[in-house]
Amino acid sequence: MRRFRQRALAAIAVAILGILAAAGVVLIEGYVTAPAALRRAARYPLPLKVEDLKPDRQRVLLRVQDPNFYSHPGVDFSASGSGWTTITQGLVKQLYFDHFRPGLLHLGKVRQSLLAIGFNARVPKDEQLRLFLNRVYLGELAGHSVYGFDEASHAYYGKPFADLSREEYVSLVATIVSPATLNPASHRADNLDRVARIERLLKGECTSLGKGDVFYAGCARSTT
Repeated sequence: MRRFRQRALAAIAVAILGILAAAGVVLIEGYVTAPAALRRAARYPLPLKVEDLKPDRQRVLLRVQDPNFYSHPGVDFSASGSGWTTITQGLVKQLYFDHFRPGLLHLGKVRQSLLAIGFNARVPKDEQLRLFLNRVYLGELAGHSVYGFDEASHAYYGKPFADLSREEYVSLVATIVSPATLNPASHRADNLDRVARIERLLKGECTSLGKGDVFYAGCARSTT
């Protein structure tokens, strides 16, 4: 019995070491391959710079999408209401995966998170934000996929990004979490409802109900 326990513990230790080694390999992959990933991203138009995002609008984007963006190591399990995908993880999903299966317990999510940590260690935060502004998926219009805030500004509102009103800008931010169901063109009412919830959140009139409360259930207007 004692020998069996020793063998079992040894097998567990070997398995743990194997998992840690595999995780380390993916972390290193994210770090080493980051320059190549940036080159792939640069094949597409990147018209917006971080400087094009005014401080108040950056505050809106980060408060909704990734509150701890400038301080976390690529992943964040603490920020309430931001969901389980940081800006860094979103970039990694786009740059490293052809097909991605969502879900916290899927290996793809684990690999995405480990790559994000390595990628984050190599790529400055402002560069990550610039890529996100230009490459985030923002739905479809007339069968055409819309990527980035500049393209979305023209597609949905017929104007340059710099000319968007606050409501128009927040409507694009509101779209990020679910472009298929919050598209400002095809799901206008739902989009505006989330815009209103975001504005109440920013004013401190309500709070999210937890990490996964990306639709801000606590910020819904009462109908009574």
